[in-house]
Amino acid sequence: MKVHVLCEPPEGEDGDDVQNFLMLHCAGFHGVAYRRIATELSDRLGGRYRVLAPDFRGHGDTPRGPKASFTWYQMADDLVAEVESRKLVGRCVVLGHSLGAVVCLIAEIQNPGLFRGLWCFEPVLFASLAGLKYSEFFAEKAKARRSRFQSYGDALENFGGKVPMNAFDGGCLADYVRGGFRESRDGGGVELKCEPQTESWTYLAGIQTYHRGINDKLKEVTCPVVLSCGSNVGRENEVSRSADIFWGRFRLGRLERYGDLGHFGPFQRPDLVATRLLAFLRCDVEGAAGLPSYLHWNLGRQSKL
Repeated sequence: MKVHVLCEPPEGEDGDDVQNFLMLHCAGFHGVAYRRIATELSDRLGGRYRVLAPDFRGHGDTPRGPKASFTWYQMADDLVAEVESRKLVGRCVVLGHSLGAVVCLIAEIQNPGLFRGLWCFEPVLFASLAGLKYSEFFAEKAKARRSRFQSYGDALENFGGKVPMNAFDGGCLADYVRGGFRESRDGGGVELKCEPQTESWTYLAGIQTYHRGINDKLKEVTCPVVLSCGSNVGRENEVSRSADIFWGRFRLGRLERYGDLGHFGPFQRPDLVATRLLAFLRCDVEGAAGLPSYLHWNLGRQSKL
C-alpha cells in the first residue's frame, strides 16, 4: 500500500505528543487529493502533527492485485497492517470519505482501539437491499468513464468544466489530476491510474459489507464517531440520507449535515472540513467540550462555524 505523507513534524520532534491524522479516500480517488485539507490543518496546528494518506488497492500508486482479494475488507486489512507497522495503533484520528469511511469502520470494528476517533463523510452504508442500487448505478457509470487525455492540462480542463468537479476547490481539483493520472504506457498522453473497470469493481465490492452485516456491528465501535454529510436530496445522495439512520447506532456518535455540499464536500470546502476535523479532535476525541448530537448548517447562509 502506497502511503503519501502530506505533512509531518520536523525531524527529531516525533514524540508521543505529535497528532497523527489519516485521510482515507473515496472510490476512484487517491490520497494526494486530500493535500489541501492537510495544508489547512498546517495553517492551524503548526508543526507537531502528521497527515498520512494511503492509496487503496487499485487506486493511485497501489497495485490492484487479484480480483479475488479486491474487497473493502481486504483494504481494511491493508490499512491495519500499515498502522501497526508504523506503530500508530491508538494514535490516529481518521478522516474517512465514502469508501474510506467504511474501510476505517471495518478496521475499527475488527480491531477495537485501532483509532482515536473517526470523522466520516458520507460512508457508503445502506439500510436495505434497495439502497444497493446506488452501488450498481455507479459501477455502470464508472465503466464509461473517459480514462485518457492528451495532457494533464487537458484532463484538468475537462474535469473542471463538468459536474461534480466544477464545484471543487481549484487546489483539490489540481491535486486529483496530478495524483490520479500517469503518463500513458504507450506514450500517448496521460491515463487514469484507477482504471474504469477497477473503479467499477470498487463500487460492486461495497455490496459485500451489507451482506456481512456491517450495520449490526456499528455499535461495536467504541471510539468517538461523527457522520458528516451533505444534501440528502437526489438519487446520488442515497448515502447522505442513510446517515440519518446510522449515526445513532454508534456508542459515541454525532451527525453533522452541511446543506449546500454534495458527496464530494471535502473537495468543495477543504477549509470547512479542516475546521470541523479540528473541532472533532478537541471536543469529541479530547473531550474539551460537548457538542449537540445533531448539527445542521445551510452554508449559503452561514459559512462560519
